Amino acid sequence: MTEPLRLGFIGLSTKGWASTHLVPPLLAPPLSSHVKLLAISTTNPTSAEASAAKYSTANTSVKAYHTPESIASDPNLDIIAVSVKTPNHLENATKVIEAGKDLFIEWPAGRGLKETKLLAELAKEKGIRTLVGLQARQNVVFRKVKKLVEGGKIGDVLSTSMTSRIFGPHGSWGPTVFKGSEYLLKKDNGATLLDIAGGHFFEAVTYILGPVDTLSATAVVQHASSQVVNPDGTPTGDVVPVDSPSQVAVSGTLKSGAVISLHWRAGLETPSNVKAATPLLWVIDGTKGSIRIESDHPFAAFVGMCEPTKLWVNDEEVTIEDDGKTNEGRAWEEYLKGEGAGDYSDLQHAVQIKSIIDAIWRSAEGGTKSIEMVPSILSSTALTTNMSSAMIAIRLKAGYGPPVAIKTSRRDLWRGTYEVSMTEAEESVRMEDNGMRADGLVPCDILCRKTPKSIKVFKVVFSGFSCNLVSVITVKAGHLCRENTTSEQSGREEVSCWV
Repeated sequence: MTEPLRLGFIGLSTKGWASTHLVPPLLAPPLSSHVKLLAISTTNPTSAEASAAKYSTANTSVKAYHTPESIASDPNLDIIAVSVKTPNHLENATKVIEAGKDLFIEWPAGRGLKETKLLAELAKEKGIRTLVGLQARQNVVFRKVKKLVEGGKIGDVLSTSMTSRIFGPHGSWGPTVFKGSEYLLKKDNGATLLDIAGGHFFEAVTYILGPVDTLSATAVVQHASSQVVNPDGTPTGDVVPVDSPSQVAVSGTLKSGAVISLHWRAGLETPSNVKAATPLLWVIDGTKGSIRIESDHPFAAFVGMCEPTKLWVNDEEVTIEDDGKTNEGRAWEEYLKGEGAGDYSDLQHAVQIKSIIDAIWRSAEGGTKSIEMVPSILSSTALTTNMSSAMIAIRLKAGYGPPVAIKTSRRDLWRGTYEVSMTEAEESVRMEDNGMRADGLVPCDILCRKTPKSIKVFKVVFSGFSCNLVSVITVKAGHLCRENTTSEQSGREEVSCWV
């Protein structure tokens, strides 16, 4: 029999999220035979001792620590779980990884994309296994829906739409907030409505329907301040400022071409158990039918935690058998199958979900964005060139692949996919024509698979258009250096940018 996994836990107290949702499945069969809780760490020595006493048994004495360094250095631990407030994720998880211990980290696994990427890179460098608290793929309803979609039950997916709301009237991201949860109201803390509820849902939608391609988003702060209340709802007298949105709406497309429309709502006074409040309604439409997922659970917006209560396929309600397990427990069962064998989310996958969240933030702040996981090395600049009846407007912007807009008076001038190459590296990228708009602009996306730091020159080559003039433009340090126009029957445009 394989020896049980020896677990340490940072942030496990006698009450709170970890004690009510994360630890219980580990202490019950079947996981209790495969995982042993041996150590706990909290910032307060007194609370650490109290927690250790609570989780100690007649056969196992749980050690108490009160620093991440001390529990990470315990030689009798195989894996350490981190469930603390998001602003403290990076510090605590880094200590665990640096000590060479495997890591469980609760979602959102750091503040923003940058911190999640730092943890993922460090874990990869150290060669450790990671498990992230993104459990939507463990949901039995979603697994059933995935099989239905992949089995062609509703044909080709055309669109999907979802609306959900956070429990009220004292839920997070609204006019009132429970004492101890004030940090959720500060956007920079990385625990917003979008980061948490949105992250869990994108885990579900990409698991079932595939990756996101493009999107446009709106995020609105509807409450400039929030009144702090006690657990019973009575005011404490404190009022805190809010810069975290209470309404987030996203529309866009998946790589499959399906259209997405998503809306997260918070800050509503209506109690969550009111039917009209619609805690969760998710519809997937296909060429042969539709799937409808619904839940009246107050926490239904957090799809990684709560199972939807109803599922319809066309006009038939589908019964889902309850196996008595939680999504958190199922994720650990998958992890215990071994690397490459189990179906669970790790830090590398978390980066992909965070990339979507990051694109939504950028879109909400400045327009439509394309999802690209590999950052561009280009510096910001802009340039234009006239070519007979066409003008090419190119905006090179640091970030996730520079968007390109082509303006022409002829609708038949630009066609298809344009090749883009980077010199000094055998690496190709592609620029896709997204279709002409009413104002004559053809928005295109440059999608880079890889941008090594060694690249010094970025060359964009447009081809496939019916123009007999070609203009070669060189840009250095963001300034137009020279422009040469030559005649070429096929039509070709080259733009080089030194960075």
